[in-house]
Amino acid sequence: MKSFLKKNGFIIGVGFFLAVYVALMAIFTSRDYEITDALFNRSTTFGKIFEVLGPIFMPYVGIYAIVSVIMNTKTRKTAAKIAFYAFLGILYVYYFFIGSFTCKYSYLPILFVPSMVAYALWTCACVFINKYIANKNLTDLHKKIVWVMFITVFAAMVGSDIIKPAFGRFRYTELASPRDFAPWYVVQSHQFNSSFPSGHASRSSIVLAFSLIPLYFNKKGKFLNFCIYTCCYAFIALVSISRLYEGMHYPTDLLTGIALTSFAFFVGKHLIFKTTA
Repeated sequence: MKSFLKKNGFIIGVGFFLAVYVALMAIFTSRDYEITDALFNRSTTFGKIFEVLGPIFMPYVGIYAIVSVIMNTKTRKTAAKIAFYAFLGILYVYYFFIGSFTCKYSYLPILFVPSMVAYALWTCACVFINKYIANKNLTDLHKKIVWVMFITVFAAMVGSDIIKPAFGRFRYTELASPRDFAPWYVVQSHQFNSSFPSGHASRSSIVLAFSLIPLYFNKKGKFLNFCIYTCCYAFIALVSISRLYEGMHYPTDLLTGIALTSFAFFVGKHLIFKTTA
């Protein structure tokens, strides 16, 4: 039995993850409007604080992943190199753009320039970090960690900026009456900034990447992972609840956003490290 679980643990884990997601989606789909309607309260400071904090880590993790991939990936084919670096360059600009959301949600435009300066300085710091790691004989481990981060932030981008417009779901605050509400699987006509899946939920789930940092110091263990993942999902839960308070999302939006990034992280970690994530 132990050998079976060890051999098939990842497949069982994926199956369990998907089963829980489907079950929760089935439950929340029937109660989406009622839950959001019950929690909606834009007068709370809690909602506004975590609205700002939700996407705050994505630019830093994304920039770190992009810089590290550029510095640690080599290809001899000129055309492939140009296409690959052009793609990474577009993503780099994207993460700068996501950083401006902090100013948008905080209603403090004055933060825009300091934020851009902070990302530029962080880019320089990432270059030095990569050079430092190269001198510590951690290159192979570093490449694996970076690619897991890259997959995770890319999945968050896909969920929040590519899948979202396809559904065009109207937010709770945009409904003229409860009769205008439609479940997530009904494609609506919203052309911009739609509700499903939640960008805040998918972007806040980027904090899972921080669980990889102890690997640089050869620190690992079930208890350490439990503590880190507990803190990560506590943060993700607070951000998600804040979106309900603000009336910007329904539970199914949040659950799908979290699931997309989490699934990419754990599957990417398993495939790259070849261990049970």
